[in-house]
Amino acid sequence: MINQPRPSTRWWIVLVLAVALGGEARAQLFESYYMHEGNYPVGETPWSDDIQGLAHDDHNWFITTTHFIWKIPVTLDLATAGVLSPGVIRRSIGEYIQQIPGYNHFGDPDTYTYAGVDYLVVPIENGESTCSTGLPGAVMFVLCSDLSYVWHAAFPGQCNDAGWVAIDDLGFMMSSRQHVGNRISLPPCQGDGLRYYAFEWDALSTTGQGNFQFIQEVHPTDELGDCLEMVTMQGGEFSPGDGLLYLVSGFYDDEDGLEDREGIHVLDTSTYRRVQHSTRGFGHFDYYYDPGFPTYEEPEGLTIWNLDDGRAPGIFGQLHVFVSDNDIDIGDSGDVDFKHYTRAVRVDATSGASCQNGSQACPFHTLAAGVAFAWSGAEIRIRGGSYPDPISISQRVRLSAENGVARVGE
Repeated sequence: MINQPRPSTRWWIVLVLAVALGGEARAQLFESYYMHEGNYPVGETPWSDDIQGLAHDDHNWFITTTHFIWKIPVTLDLATAGVLSPGVIRRSIGEYIQQIPGYNHFGDPDTYTYAGVDYLVVPIENGESTCSTGLPGAVMFVLCSDLSYVWHAAFPGQCNDAGWVAIDDLGFMMSSRQHVGNRISLPPCQGDGLRYYAFEWDALSTTGQGNFQFIQEVHPTDELGDCLEMVTMQGGEFSPGDGLLYLVSGFYDDEDGLEDREGIHVLDTSTYRRVQHSTRGFGHFDYYYDPGFPTYEEPEGLTIWNLDDGRAPGIFGQLHVFVSDNDIDIGDSGDVDFKHYTRAVRVDATSGASCQNGSQACPFHTLAAGVAFAWSGAEIRIRGGSYPDPISISQRVRLSAENGVARVGE
């Protein structure tokens, strides 16, 4: 579910628009969640075996594994929340087997509200199917309230794959086959692309049924305009306002440098050109996973949810992405590395921290350092106080003050 961040009690001191409005600039409007905020939880949890994806409504996480759907209140500690915790609901794929016979795998879901009803939309597939035999990729609609089945419908023309679904503000859905694009081809790009669908939400609301209509297929490109290949698609979600599409790809046996080409991809939805790509083991947009023996780590689903209000124990930021640990340990129910990213670069002139990286724990001491570090679409949060040095800003950023008035240049 897309949650538009709401104004807080912070005093907004200035909004700098230093880049002319255009297609790419439109997609950079403070939706740029590119700074690694931290990992929590890390390790084994009651819900992390064969983790696949996640979504949210206003008050709950929805986590899918291969064979289960979990609903977990956001106020619970995800490190310990389990089936007996208050407010938790867990349903197995076997509970839906009469409605979705033959399907045996959940993917990365999304949520959407229509006519006052909150729906969880869960991709379903049969991993043994092929394009010539078996079941087409589909999604199952369940109620967010109790995870009860409503309906399921196949993506027309998408063969057997349905690993993820992203829903935009208007209710259109995007998904894809597992392998997107062909890196060695030149535009016009070849191979399977991202597929865009319209769905009959009104029919679902009034009759409990609905079908898809294929709209178009788009072929993403990288920052240079070359064809973008994503070998193993795992998850996706539109940012607030639909300006950006966040995708995650990768697999537990990636090798020969493929893991450096996978990770988190951020596309401008006006052009479907990539505007940001996560790094692996370095930089502020670090999304590290270690495929192959012995860890077999694998990227999984993601969601966008502004949790800077502190209601989620141990979790802050807006972009939240899973990495699963698929190593074979006796008694291991599945480890998870839950990574969180923010658009906020923090500055605090009174901080005594020896480190300075713009995080909550290690804010920059000067506003100039924060500005130099920030990217287009970042928010620089300045702790109340005096920052007398003049600054020059040449890109699109937002400045905000917290915990008092921030005086700049005086």
